[in-house]
Amino acid sequence: MTISKWDLLYPEKNILSALRDLTEGKFVNESFLRRALVVEIDQVGGKLEEKPTKNPKNSIRARIISEPTPHAFLKNADLPVFWPLFPFDILPAKVGEHVYIVYETEGHGLWISRIPEPFEVDDKNITPGIKKYQLNDPNISERQVQDLSSNAEKLEVSPEFQKETVPKFTARIGDRVIEGSNNTLIVLGRDRVDTVDSGLKENAGVVHIVVGRQKEEDLDPENDLSTILVSMSTDVDANFNPDSVGPSVTKTAAIAIRSDEIRIVARKGTKIIVEGGDLSLDATTIILGKDASEAAVLGNKLVTELGKIIDQLVTAPLGLLGQIPVPLNPLILAQLNIIKGTLSTNILSTMNKIK
Repeated sequence: MTISKWDLLYPEKNILSALRDLTEGKFVNESFLRRALVVEIDQVGGKLEEKPTKNPKNSIRARIISEPTPHAFLKNADLPVFWPLFPFDILPAKVGEHVYIVYETEGHGLWISRIPEPFEVDDKNITPGIKKYQLNDPNISERQVQDLSSNAEKLEVSPEFQKETVPKFTARIGDRVIEGSNNTLIVLGRDRVDTVDSGLKENAGVVHIVVGRQKEEDLDPENDLSTILVSMSTDVDANFNPDSVGPSVTKTAAIAIRSDEIRIVARKGTKIIVEGGDLSLDATTIILGKDASEAAVLGNKLVTELGKIIDQLVTAPLGLLGQIPVPLNPLILAQLNIIKGTLSTNILSTMNKIK
């Protein structure tokens, strides 16, 4: 804080100004950020403020607790409303958590994000703000934390929020990580199989989208419930499915998807184009067409069986007309041999392989 000569000449004026600001709720300390307790959240918009304007979506009602304010004497319903600092990004916050507050103008505050709490209590699902203070005093109350003149009102998280376990995640240096409240994760970083020490290093940028992680701190491509991998360079077969059908590739740009069930639905059309390799399908049953029930024909076996029929006709060239033996026409025999010789060429596909 800068002190001018006028401050030194008229100290009583500064004291009176400070007392006035305190009583009017304008007194602030040197901190840029304020810690505030969330007491209400509006995802719909316009539920917390109607005049002079309606509040935007994801606004909150909160009590500043990090400095002296009149908030300590207000009921939850009378606390001010804070708009979101990021209008295009909806950041998760839950009732009972603590968030950062900044002021754009006098009386108009904005909330930034939930405050990162100490490692021992931080939980990406929900971290009540009081837990930080309970590390030093397990018996501390919300009244003490909020410095209230009476007992704190009971806070309840919205019933639409799902409390669940979210495994912690260890990022690498340089990673950009986005975590949600319900075990969802997006990592913009480098090729990674599971631990921070795994994966390729050079020219191996990757986007990992993972939901339902199963391990603390690490990825687990075999057991994480759903994963989408977009990579510049990775050992995609060895990392995702070592027993996959077709040739295995390494150190290549790849996109991989793994989950219990996968659907691709197109309203007009779908094209799968492989410009320089194989298209492999491996499943217990492959169904082509709605309500398909006919079995597909195995080409090699069909050629073999048709060849056997032709051999029988050629080696025993007698037909039966009633009880009278009738020799087969030599032209027919020649034609059958020609047909046998072209079975493979005419029947077998040069592209499709089935079993």
